[in-house]
Amino acid sequence: MDNRSKRTRPEYLYAALLFIGTALLLVILIICGSCEPDEEQGPTGESSAFTSQTSDTSSEVSVPAPESSEEETSLPEPSVDYAEFEVSTADKMTGILALTDPAHAAGITAEPDGLVRINSIKNDAYGLSGTALTLHKDAVEAMNAFAKAFRTAKGENSLIIHEGYKSGASVKDDPIKKDLSNGYTVYFSLYPADKDGDNIGTGKYLWLANNCNRFGYILRYPSEKSDITHVTGYGTGRVYRFVGYEHAAHMAKYHLCLEEYLDSLRLYTAEAPLTIKYADSDGDEKTCWVYYVPAGEGEITTLTVRGGEDAIYSVSGNGSDGFIVTCYG
Repeated sequence: MDNRSKRTRPEYLYAALLFIGTALLLVILIICGSCEPDEEQGPTGESSAFTSQTSDTSSEVSVPAPESSEEETSLPEPSVDYAEFEVSTADKMTGILALTDPAHAAGITAEPDGLVRINSIKNDAYGLSGTALTLHKDAVEAMNAFAKAFRTAKGENSLIIHEGYKSGASVKDDPIKKDLSNGYTVYFSLYPADKDGDNIGTGKYLWLANNCNRFGYILRYPSEKSDITHVTGYGTGRVYRFVGYEHAAHMAKYHLCLEEYLDSLRLYTAEAPLTIKYADSDGDEKTCWVYYVPAGEGEITTLTVRGGEDAIYSVSGNGSDGFIVTCYG
C-alpha cells in the first residue's frame, strides 16, 4: 500500500496541476478578451452602425477649417474692380440714412436736395394736412405704393400725412420732429377719425408697421427699441422714414432700428461688404453691397467704390462720423 501510494501521488498531483493550469489559462483568456476594445460596439454598447452614423453626421455638419473660412470672407473677389470718388466731408451729416436727431444734427439747417411738393405727384390713396407739404421725390413715389397697398389690404382711405419736411431750425430739440428735417420722414394721422376707434399703431393700422419695409420705409421709433433710440411717448408710432428698399429689407429681416443698422455697418468695407438681397419697387429681385467709410479729416473724403469707374452706387452720410456706400449689381 505504501509503495503504491508513492507511485500514484505524483500522477494525481500532475493531473490536478494540469487541470488547474488549464482552467486558469481559460479564465485569463476570457478576462483579456473582455478588456480588449470591441470594434463592433460603441462606448455604451451600441452597434457599430450607430457609432458610424454618429461619426458621419458629425462630419457632415462640422464647420470649415478657419483658414478656408477667413479667405472666403475677407479676400476681395478677383473679378471686382474698384474706383475712387471724392465727396465733401461735411456731407457726412446728411443723406437718406443720416441720423437727424438733436444729438447728431443739431447745427444742420440747410434744406436737403430733392424735395418736391407732395401734392404735385401723390395719388389718391392718402391725404395731406396742407398742400404746401414737401418730401423727397423718392419718398413720395414710395409712399404712393405704400398707401395704395394699405387701402387695398384694409379698405381704409383716412390715412393722411400730417407733416413732411421741416427745417432743422423750426423743430429745435423735439426728437420726433427733428427727424423730419432730413426730407425722408413723414408723420401720419387720420382724417376722418377711424370708425372702429383704431388709430395709427393699433388695430388695422398695425399693417403699416408690419409691411412698410416692402416699400422702403421703416417705423422710425419702434417702442421696443426706445433704449437705443432714446425716443418714447405719444407720436412715436406715427413716424415713418424712407430709407430705400434695400436698407429697409435688411433692417426688417434682422429686426434692427436705424441706429443699430448704422452701427452694424461699421464692420463692413469695400473689400468685404454686407451683401443684401431685396425686392425693388417693381418687385424684381436685386443684390447690392453696403459698407462704411470713415470721414476724412480734411474737407474732402475719398471713397472706394466697388464696380470701377462705371459703378452704380449711392452715398449717404451716417449723421456722425462717416459715409454709407451702397453699390448695385
